[in-house]
This record gives sequence, C-alpha cells and structure tokens, in this order.
Amino acid sequence: MFNLWVIKNRGCLNYMKFISFASLRQFSKRALPIAVAPLKNQDDELSSLQSVVSNKQERKQLETSHADEKPIIFVRSKQQMLDLSRITTQVMEKSVANVYAQDLLRLMQLYKDTNSKSFNFHNDGYKKYPETTVLESSEVVPLKLVNAVEPRELEWQEQVIDLVKLPRYYMKLAKVRLTGLVVLTALGGYMMAPAPFCIDTLLFTCVGTFFTSASANCINQLFEVPFDSQMRRTKNRVLVRGLLTPLHVLSFATVCGASGLTILTFGANGLTAALGGLTLALYTLAYTPMKRMSILNTWVGSVVGAIPPVMGWAACTGQIGSGGLLLGAILFAWQFPHFNSLSWNLRADYARAGYRMMSVVSPDLCRRTTLRYSVALLALCSAAPLCDLTTWTFAVDSLPVNLYFIYLSWKFHENADTPSARKLFRASLIYLPIIMALLGISKKPQEKNDNGVISVVEN
Repeated sequence: MFNLWVIKNRGCLNYMKFISFASLRQFSKRALPIAVAPLKNQDDELSSLQSVVSNKQERKQLETSHADEKPIIFVRSKQQMLDLSRITTQVMEKSVANVYAQDLLRLMQLYKDTNSKSFNFHNDGYKKYPETTVLESSEVVPLKLVNAVEPRELEWQEQVIDLVKLPRYYMKLAKVRLTGLVVLTALGGYMMAPAPFCIDTLLFTCVGTFFTSASANCINQLFEVPFDSQMRRTKNRVLVRGLLTPLHVLSFATVCGASGLTILTFGANGLTAALGGLTLALYTLAYTPMKRMSILNTWVGSVVGAIPPVMGWAACTGQIGSGGLLLGAILFAWQFPHFNSLSWNLRADYARAGYRMMSVVSPDLCRRTTLRYSVALLALCSAAPLCDLTTWTFAVDSLPVNLYFIYLSWKFHENADTPSARKLFRASLIYLPIIMALLGISKKPQEKNDNGVISVVEN
C-alpha cells in the first residue's frame, strides 16, 4: 500500500491556488497511473500546473495541511496526526518518500522561479531537519508537469455587486448568531448590575457591542481567507467565494468598529468603550494570529468572550465590580467545554488549515481542560451569593444544571468521540441561557435611600 502526501504552505493565497490547480493529491494506494490531458500553448516558463487524476476515490484517503513551519498530516482512516517536518532537500534516491519529496520540492522551486514577482515561497522548514524515510513502498508514480501558461500581471477588474444580497453578505461577515450571543451576554451583565435601569443606556450598549463584535468578525475573516478555503466548515464564506472584495470588507469592518466604539463612548461611558476596544484588539491582533501559533489561543479567545458581560456591568455602574468580574469568570470557564467539544469533531478541518487547536495538537489536554473548567463553573456559580450578586437560591437552583454538565464533561474526558463531543456541545448551548435566567431570577433585591444611592437588601 502506498500513499503520498500533499504539503501545503502557510499564508500565501497564490500558493493555495497553485495547490488546488496542481491537484497534488493524485496518488492512490495502488499507485494508479496519471492521465495527462493534452494541452495547448505550452511555454518554457511555467506558472500554473495541472494534473488529472484517474481515480478520485482513493485520493481522499489522506488529507494534509501545513501547520506553521511543520507540515502535519491527518489520516482519516486511523484518526491520527503525523508530523512530516523531517523531509528535506537532501534525499536518497532509493527512498520512495524522499523521491516524492524531491519531486515536490522541484515543483515548488519551479513555481517560485516563474512567479518571482508576486510570490515568495517559505521552505526554510525543510532544511532544518536530517533526512529520513517516512514511507515504505516498492512503487512510485512520478509527478508530471503539464499545462504551461504564460505568467500575467494582475489586472483590475470591475466587480458587480448584487445590492439585494448585500445585507445577507454583511450578516455573514458579522456572524450574526455569534454576535447575537455576545450582545446577550452584555445584556445579562447590564441587568445584573446593582444600579438604576436606563433603557437608553441599555440600547446604546447593545448596539455598540453589536457593531464592535461585527467588526472583529470581519477582520478575522480578512486574515484567514487562505485557511478558510481549506476547511469544509468555512469554504463558502463571503471572502473565500469572492462575493465581496477585501477592500469592501475592510471598509465595512472599519465603519462597524468606529461606529460601535463611538456609540459605546457617548451612549454608555468611556470605560465600556475601552473594554470594547480591548475586545476588538485582542480578537483581531492576538487571538486570530495565535490560532496558527500556539494552543494558548483558546485561553486568549476565552478572555475575549469573558469581556462582554463586564462591558454590560460597566455600562450600568460606571465601574468594574466583583459581580461583573464573576460574570466574566463564568463566561471564561464556559468557553472551554463549549469550544473543545466543538473543535473535537472538526479536528480534520483544523489540521488541514494548520490551526494549533488543543483537539489537534494535544487531545489529552483538550479533554482535561474540558472537565476542569466544567468543575470550575460549579464553584463559580456557588460563589455568586458571596459577591452579593444573587441570593443563596441560585447556588441551589444551578446545582443540578452544573452536575449534569460535569457528567457530560466526564463522559467526554473518559471516551472522547463524536457522540460525546456533540452531546456536550449541544448541552453547552443550553447551559448558558439557563444559568443567565437563573441569575436574573435569583438577583438580590435593591433599594434606594434618601440620597438616591442603590444598595443591596440583605436577607
């Protein structure tokens, strides 16, 4: 049995187009021959390559990606990750794996030479490790180069936008469901704050939070177009499909971000706007690039998700109190079982795009953190009465919900598979609204004294 790999480099849209066009995933385990299509107008300088495969079923056996500088392969049939970073340019003629590596590097060098004006290939990772054989086989089908096309300079082309569909595109860019959840958590923080209720401030806070979150999601998609194109879950996004230009999306993100922060500044207060700006910066400048650098991206993303309820609290009270921090801590802990269970069933997608998620890089840590933070949720809910946020009835009412959530996390920890991950993910979607509703029901009553100061009534 023989399988060959496709190694995808990071961060270059032109290279991703080349990989798609070249169809390098063309080898089956029976080493079937390549059917080369006759082509016209072949030139000496090659800029694009194309191979026609005679068997499409077998080439789906392996799916690969390039994570940072180390190529990683995900073997579907065995649910296993393999590191192929030790393939180098120094190859042995009798090694099948290195013969393929030699052919692949030749293609890479050829593409680099013929597209030097617009492409800079990063292949330093292939020179850092000693040569090794990663496959064993007695047969190999050599790569063939076909379809020589003359390189052309980029040309500006007018894009016609369907104005009827434009609002739908904006909604997809803003990720309205995710943004709606962010607004809901900010609303919860506002409602739980011990301060007079003001409908105007609440509306401005919700609208400003919505636009700020929409801007962050747009910028995130701008950065991740080459990687979204490799994932089944994101391959139909607006930018990947070319429905809108990057400049159009950047303009939309800028307007949303500026509008959101301005609304928060004048409609709520400066502290709320500062927290919104911190959320925007962390999501776009820290979390987004860290997804391809380190598994710490999950912790950074959890901090981003924990800020909206603190924003709601600050919009209502003008300060960050212990109650607001506790609400943020609950959101922080909730995101680990929520996201870990989601990413577990998307490991192949994340591996293909080169994302450093716990479910891909460290599955054991993924399971442990899921259970650990599920237990932390129980402790945080029990601490709510100590912060004068709720009465003691909240700790009692939330106990069955937290115990069931811990039970599902334990099942996932002991036997992480698709059914257990899916069940935990769905439970996490229900868990948060239930906890927020119980918080509102158990909120401590308040009274206003003669000086107009709001205080919590002690039981």
